[in-house]
Amino acid sequence: MSTPPIPRYALTKLESLACDLLRERWPGLTIPVDIELLTEREPGVTLDTERGLQAQFGVPGVTVYHPKEDRFTVLIDEAVADGNPGFYRFTVGEELGHLHLHRPVLRHVHSVEEAAMLHASSDYEYLDRNAKWFASALLMPSTPLLQDARQVYAGLVKQYGFDRLAVFRRSLVIRLSQRYVVNVGPMQYRLERWPVEVLRKVDRALDAKALSLAD
Repeated sequence: MSTPPIPRYALTKLESLACDLLRERWPGLTIPVDIELLTEREPGVTLDTERGLQAQFGVPGVTVYHPKEDRFTVLIDEAVADGNPGFYRFTVGEELGHLHLHRPVLRHVHSVEEAAMLHASSDYEYLDRNAKWFASALLMPSTPLLQDARQVYAGLVKQYGFDRLAVFRRSLVIRLSQRYVVNVGPMQYRLERWPVEVLRKVDRALDAKALSLAD
């Protein structure tokens, strides 16, 4: 399966593209973001489930192009869709990311077997990294996430004080992951890195015994 050149994206561009999509399709920016609805609103795209994707091909989700109809189908493993909501939502977000970032590549993927071949290719690590970042920016948009982190921080200060750093950080990550309906791992990754970097701010605030989280 031959594919076109892999597009390159800076992190700032990935954040910008995700913000643009939310502004266009989810203007109220209520949390949690309805990633299923965003995907179903994508022109020429159908969201569906498929039994055995992980068992047979080792992938939780794929996107397949149908050239005769000029449309795409996003397929999510049935067990993933019926199981962990956070994993399911992030998997849908990744496939939506691929559609926005790598559509020319996906136009060469005409079956689940070809999708599995793409996942196993040397190029896929870069594609996957960008799609994951895009999904994170969609599901955990930085502006409301920072606002919610400040609110959660203030509540945890009342509960734990300033001396239980590990418990404090873990509680903050868990509460935000529950609010945004994502798993703890992706939430912690988002909170550690630009443009959010909340956990670094939490460490400084606790060290200063601040009652609120600074900008």
